[in-house]
Amino acid sequence: LRSLQIHTDEWTLLQNLKDFLNIFIKPTDYLSRSTYPTLSAQLPYFSVLATRLETIVDRERTQDSIFYEACTSSWQKLDEYHSKTG
Repeated sequence: LRSLQIHTDEWTLLQNLKDFLNIFIKPTDYLSRSTYPTLSAQLPYFSVLATRLETIVDRERTQDSIFYEACTSSWQKLDEYHSKTG
C-alpha cells in the first residue's frame, strides 16, 4: 500500500498542475459563451494569460520542470494567435 502513497514531490507536481490549469478556467468559460459576443474580450484575456504564463515560466525556469516546457509552449501558441490580431 505504501507504494501507492503520493509523496511530497508528487503533491507538489499536482499542485503546480492545478495552478497551471486554473489560469485557463475563467477565460475559457467567458469566451466560450454563445449568448453574447466575446470577440472584444479576447485581447484583454490574451494579455492576462500571457502575464500569468510568463510568471510561471520565470518561476519554473530554474527548476527541472515539465511546467517550464508546458508554459513556454502555451505562451508561444498564445503569442502566435495574438500576433494575428494586430
